[in-house]
Amino acid sequence: MGQLQHVSRDSMERFFRSETAEEEGRQIVRHLVSGCSRCLELAQEVCLLSGFLTEEDLASAGFDSDPESYAAAFLRLLRQSDPGERRLAHEKLRAVGQWAELETLSPGQRLLRVRHEERFQNWGLFERLLEKAQEQVWRDPVSAVDVAHLALVVADRLAPDRYGVGRVADFRAAALAAVGNAKRLATDFDGSQAAFIEARQAFAAGTRDPLQEAHITSLEGSLLKDLGDLEGAARRLERAVEIYREAGDRHLEGRTLLKESEALGHLDPARGVELVQAALALIDPVREPRLEICARHNLIWFLNDSGKPWEALVLLETSRPLYRQFPDTWPRLSLRWVEGRIARNLGDLEDAEHTFQSLWQDLWRRELHHLLILLSIDLAEVQVARGRQAEAVRLVREVHPLLQRWGMHTEGLALWLLFQESLAAGKIRADTFRRMAEYVRRAWFRPLADREAPLPGPPES
Repeated sequence: MGQLQHVSRDSMERFFRSETAEEEGRQIVRHLVSGCSRCLELAQEVCLLSGFLTEEDLASAGFDSDPESYAAAFLRLLRQSDPGERRLAHEKLRAVGQWAELETLSPGQRLLRVRHEERFQNWGLFERLLEKAQEQVWRDPVSAVDVAHLALVVADRLAPDRYGVGRVADFRAAALAAVGNAKRLATDFDGSQAAFIEARQAFAAGTRDPLQEAHITSLEGSLLKDLGDLEGAARRLERAVEIYREAGDRHLEGRTLLKESEALGHLDPARGVELVQAALALIDPVREPRLEICARHNLIWFLNDSGKPWEALVLLETSRPLYRQFPDTWPRLSLRWVEGRIARNLGDLEDAEHTFQSLWQDLWRRELHHLLILLSIDLAEVQVARGRQAEAVRLVREVHPLLQRWGMHTEGLALWLLFQESLAAGKIRADTFRRMAEYVRRAWFRPLADREAPLPGPPES
């Protein structure tokens, strides 16, 4: 067929009658994916005439107001060949418009509509809600909780005789995992734990798809990491890695290895380096562009912490263009922090101190409390190394009431006071700063003295 410029009407009609050869059909789909408005309009017209879609479907998909969303759902529909799969993809298409209708409502109004209007109780809307919860979870986890809970309400109303008992249980497990992850990021850890326990129960009642098990297990690992159980997190993540490896999904295997590096690298930087290097060999940056900069940043950090600041600096310099591709808050702050830490390890203490002081103000303005405490430990360490012990004592003393204001538990406050007294007395040991930072990572949300296993372990494989 050669390079496809535009799809002829005859080809489009044959395509919808499933009469095109396999390669010709792939070329038509690729051309439509490119966003050709002329051919998308032709596809719309042929769909209507053939009965493949209705006017209501196209209107609910928002073709005129949101052609990109329409195209994404429409093309998913075009790719299906099995009638059952086409029906499900058709639901996904209609869900574009259904979510646009629900999105303007309050969370309570959405719940009422979904509970009482059967047209919203379909798999397509369920999938759309999971996608939206994932999009929102980092910038607004509280809103993501609402959307994920709405997906759970939809899942609970899907007809088992239409979708299958096992698949409905799978949908419920996926929604509960999304609720658990959103609640984790909203720091509702009790709610997160409860959601993951329910997700496990739903998973056991479903088809037991290995990839779904890996997804739930990986999110449980993230919860354990946030709660400071770094070794428990690593065990969960390693289990997820094994499943992705057996399934042959190299990208998700690499993604999970990267998460494992974040759990273990601050305890054992050399191990962190190994895990990130393995992750970089597997992840697909086209699939998730931000993942490569996350991996490179971790590798730079752990190389520096493992006594290889020159290697870290070389990698940092080659990675600067990648940092610049993501001008939002996290890459900029992370870059400056690792620059300061490398300067410290290279002996450029004055430069490191100035970098940390400037970054401290930015973290303060953004109310990034946990990171601010970790940075305060780095800054105090540099000040002591420069012989500016009084400034370090003053910094640590000023941070104490901030910890109280932010709800730090009694154990953490007591340890911080001990840290402050040791600084004032000049009795700081060589590893005190590292040990204090490790404590903050482990016990920011919960005291070590009260630590309990927050989740039952996954079933043995």
